[in-house]
Amino acid sequence: MPAAAVFPSVVITVRVLEVFRRLQLRCPRVGVQAFMRTLCDLHGVAPCGYIVTQFTVAFDIYPILAAVNKCVQAALGRDTPDWCLKNACPSCMYKLEGEAEIPLPFLATIDGNNSLKRFWGREKAVDVDGNIVPGASRERLDTCVPAGDYYLLREEVDKWSKEGLEDLMRNFVPGSQEEGSAGDEGAGCSERWQNMKEDATARAYGMYDEMGIFPALCRHGFVLVIVDMVKSGELAKYGFAITAHLICVLGKLGLGYDIGCKFAEMVCMHPALAKLAADNDFKALVGAFHGHAHNRRCQLCNLTTYVHGVGLEDLEGCEKSFSKSNALAATTQYATVFHRQQAITSYLRHADTADAYQGLCKLYLTSFFFTLTTSTGVPSRLNLATLSKEPLQETLEIEHYQKLVNLRDLERSELKPRHAIEARDKTLAVVTDLELRLNIARRWEDDGDDWIRVNRGYQRAIDALEGLVVARMFELPKVNMFDTGYKLRKHIAKALQAHSKGVKAALEIAPLNLEIPRLVTHMADEDRFLIYHERHLTREGNPALAHQVAAHRMEWGRFNALHMERLVKLSKEPGCTASITPSVSVNKERRVPEEQDIEMPDVTAVVPPPEGAEGDIDEDNLDTELLIDSFERILVMSDDS
Repeated sequence: MPAAAVFPSVVITVRVLEVFRRLQLRCPRVGVQAFMRTLCDLHGVAPCGYIVTQFTVAFDIYPILAAVNKCVQAALGRDTPDWCLKNACPSCMYKLEGEAEIPLPFLATIDGNNSLKRFWGREKAVDVDGNIVPGASRERLDTCVPAGDYYLLREEVDKWSKEGLEDLMRNFVPGSQEEGSAGDEGAGCSERWQNMKEDATARAYGMYDEMGIFPALCRHGFVLVIVDMVKSGELAKYGFAITAHLICVLGKLGLGYDIGCKFAEMVCMHPALAKLAADNDFKALVGAFHGHAHNRRCQLCNLTTYVHGVGLEDLEGCEKSFSKSNALAATTQYATVFHRQQAITSYLRHADTADAYQGLCKLYLTSFFFTLTTSTGVPSRLNLATLSKEPLQETLEIEHYQKLVNLRDLERSELKPRHAIEARDKTLAVVTDLELRLNIARRWEDDGDDWIRVNRGYQRAIDALEGLVVARMFELPKVNMFDTGYKLRKHIAKALQAHSKGVKAALEIAPLNLEIPRLVTHMADEDRFLIYHERHLTREGNPALAHQVAAHRMEWGRFNALHMERLVKLSKEPGCTASITPSVSVNKERRVPEEQDIEMPDVTAVVPPPEGAEGDIDEDNLDTELLIDSFERILVMSDDS
């Protein structure tokens, strides 16, 4: 790639650019300056400042891959608006025919992150008091936009601000919002959260233009949509814009947010968003990690722990994503608007493919085993509780002994009125029944061995019971005293927590039974679809584009064998009811014409792991191996030159 449009004197090989691109995707902290200085060290030349600029120019030209990918998507018929959003997660969105309904069919989470700020290049100015203040912008106008449709346009987001509310009010019908539908469950929570107070977050800092990002992710970690927080903190307009976009494209939605209680109230009171949310059964939730900062009434209504249909999902995927994406801050703080968005979208696209998609089945394995151990814990405790009861044989013998005593007393009575005779007859009937159940051929006598044995056990049980009653009577006055009864309260709390986890674990089985067949069907349909179009483009005389489709299929399908290995392992576990056989999708766009006879690889076939391989590959070791391999290639290139 040339470093200048006219008369270039320096060129960068495509292989070096690809190494840097792959390296930066795996380790976002690596910037152009560090990479170029490494190349200078390898070639034995002194680093110069202009080399970084030349490499940046060449790297801007290199994303011609984005244009190639755009051609591939157009050839596959995937260039329609919001196609990527509708197909972001195969487990969430690839619905099958005849599958059961669940209370919350789609769960997502949103949150703001101010780590990916960008400095605003401005001139220095002096105010009337002689103080230096930020002046006019010195950044050049850049109309370039990053590839893909992750980002919502700023103009679309600004429609949901206070200033843009007038345009939305034109379609507002009075009374359409459900007044009070959010209730006052979150009353008192707003004072605890600074990101609820727009007067505290709307301040535009002169040194920054973009203050961070505000993404939306599905429950499996796939990025759905993202907006930039421009010259402000975490405003309500970002949540409104994303919520409206997701509802319009995806329909029914459960959305996790750290201020979900207040956000639900604001949505219900919004003149343009209330009706849209009500028609699609929108539900705002509070993530499990942020529940401690909400009052008890709010937790019972909005916290994921207590909402029916959420299962074991905590809706805290944004925090997990931020822990990785924060590494981009070092290379994007001083970048241009385009370069910053380009780096963010490239990283997110790679994270969806290499992290979220790769970890789907591992997530299923973790969820299933946790669900299995949690749900089986409740029957185990119930079984343990039944052991505290005496065996049936012993209980019947004690009851038989008591009835015999009553019968002897009634028979010894000198006066036998009618009620005594009736009582004796009833007792005799019970004694006879017990003798039949215990297989007693001869009735026990007062001085018999069986009578003496059972009488002794009965008296011991009575003595033990009396001792427990007396001890309990002495303990009761101290129950509410300070520093007493702690162990009992602890046992009760643990029992309630175990019961709650068991109930939620049972609810987690239903989503797993839906999502696992979706993933298997998606892998089979996608592979067949791509093979068909690859051959179709070859027959039409476009082998170059067919080659790119094949490369896309190989890049996408490199984790399928790993998925099936984990799913087969999961299907063999006792208690797993999910099917790993491909089914029929509701979406018809991946269906290949029936007259085409295509030999398909069996997605359920599992490739055995190599000898000596144990468990999953550690991510840190994988990153290290990739780095070593990349630099070895650079060394080879430097030797060739």
